[in-house]
Amino acid sequence: MTIYKVTLTSVLDGDPTNPFVNVFGYDCDTFVPSIGPWEAFAEAFQDQVIDNVRALCCEQMHYVKLALVGSGPTAPAFEWIYSPARAGQADSTQMPKFVAWGFQYDRASVGQRSGAKRFGVISENSVTNGVATGGMAAPLAACALALASPITTGITDIFTPKILHKTGADTFEGHDIAGVRYIRVTTQNSRKR
Repeated sequence: MTIYKVTLTSVLDGDPTNPFVNVFGYDCDTFVPSIGPWEAFAEAFQDQVIDNVRALCCEQMHYVKLALVGSGPTAPAFEWIYSPARAGQADSTQMPKFVAWGFQYDRASVGQRSGAKRFGVISENSVTNGVATGGMAAPLAACALALASPITTGITDIFTPKILHKTGADTFEGHDIAGVRYIRVTTQNSRKR
């Protein structure tokens, strides 16, 4: 098993001093770390994952960078800068920056912890009394499915989503998932400062 850490960075209103960072884990034994395959992965990740996240977040959110690194201090690392940045697609009536859509990566085995993802900033018009409006049901379900689905690039490279666990300064391992579910509108405590 070859585990890769994929880091998606976004900024609110173009402010790079307080980035939003989401880390994903993927397993792919056939990936040859070089520029061509990396670019193919970055484009497939954008089409499958980022575009589904963008559908949930307000237009002031801009997705600016994607990074991929293998486990270990000598593992290859690649970075993709989105120019221009990819903007969120929900309307601009933003809620506070600590309010987010909460997703859970369900563990496949009892001995592991489930994972989580939080995506913000969300639109006021997407939520009523702390609950997603009916119009958000399909985009939330599509995003959960995208997060749970393998990403295929080329003929043989299949990146399978994993729950990422850090095992050292530069090392990590991935655990199987049973699926991904939208849980609720939630908060990101680190954003409350």
